[in-house]
Amino acid sequence: MGQNEIIDVPRGELAPADPSAPALDLLGRSDVEQMVAKAEFIARKLQQLQGACIKSTFPSDWIIHGSGDKATCYLEGDGGLRMAPILGLEMLGRPKKIVEDLENGVQSVTYVADFRSKLFGNVMYGVEKTRRTDDDFLARKKKDAEGNVTDIELADVEDVASAAYKSLFSRASMFLAGLSGLRPVELQDRFGFTPSGATINYRTGGGEAKAADVANADENVRKIQTILRKLYGEDTAAAAKYLAEITKFEDGSGSVTDPRRLSAKRAEFIVKKVQAKEKAFDAGVAKNEGAGGGK
Repeated sequence: MGQNEIIDVPRGELAPADPSAPALDLLGRSDVEQMVAKAEFIARKLQQLQGACIKSTFPSDWIIHGSGDKATCYLEGDGGLRMAPILGLEMLGRPKKIVEDLENGVQSVTYVADFRSKLFGNVMYGVEKTRRTDDDFLARKKKDAEGNVTDIELADVEDVASAAYKSLFSRASMFLAGLSGLRPVELQDRFGFTPSGATINYRTGGGEAKAADVANADENVRKIQTILRKLYGEDTAAAAKYLAEITKFEDGSGSVTDPRRLSAKRAEFIVKKVQAKEKAFDAGVAKNEGAGGGK
C-alpha cells in the first residue's frame, strides 16, 4: 500500500466520542493546560503591543466623545499614522474617495480602503471614514463680543479630505489593535496614558451629550416654527423666504427654508434672530393698539 493511499474504514469500526465526556477528558489535561498557557501568553503580548501603540500617540491625537461614565476615546488625525508602523499597517491599492453634497451647503468626504497588517498577516476589507465641512474641529466658529458662537464658516473640502484620509489610518489601527471603545479611565489604568489634550466633541458624541444636543435642537426648532406661524400665519412661502434670508452665509450659500433642517448650533443662533423679529412685531402691535385706544 502506497504512502498516500486512502484507506476505506467501515463506519462501524469508528468509535464515536462520548458527548457527555468533559472536554478535559476528551483533549487530555496536558493539552488543555498548554492551550490555556498559550492563550495567556498571547493576551500578555497583545496588551504589551496595545501599550506600545498607545504610547506612540500624543494626547491631542485622541478625541473624547460624550461625557461622564459614557465618555469614549477615539483616535483621530495623525495618531493613526504614528501607530501604523508598529502594527505593520499598509493600505492595499488606492482608496476610494466619495464626495457628497449635503444640506445647507455642507459637503462630506468619505474614504474607503483595504488594509493589511504585516505584523498579524491579516487583511481588513472596507475600512471607512467620513468627515464633513461642518466638523467641529475643522469649521471656523464666528463669535460675538461675549464669546457666544453666532455662526459657522464651513471648512475647505480639501482640508476635510486630508483629515478623512488620516482618520482612515486611525480607524484601521484601532480595529487592528483592539482599542475601539476605550474609556479615559481605561487608558489611564491599563496603559498609564492620559488623553488630557483631547477635545470633547458634543456635536457628534454619543450618550448623554448627544441626547442633550438633540433635545436643545428640537426645542429651538419648535420655537422657530411657533414664531414663524405667529409672524406669517398661513403664508408659508413668506415664512420660508424669511428663514432662507436669515440662514444664508456671507457667500449666499447654506440657506434653509425649513427649520427642521437646522443643526443644533445653527438653530440656537437662528432662534435669537427670529425672537428679535418677534419682539419688534409685538412692539408694533402694541403701538398700533395704543394708538387705536387713544382715538
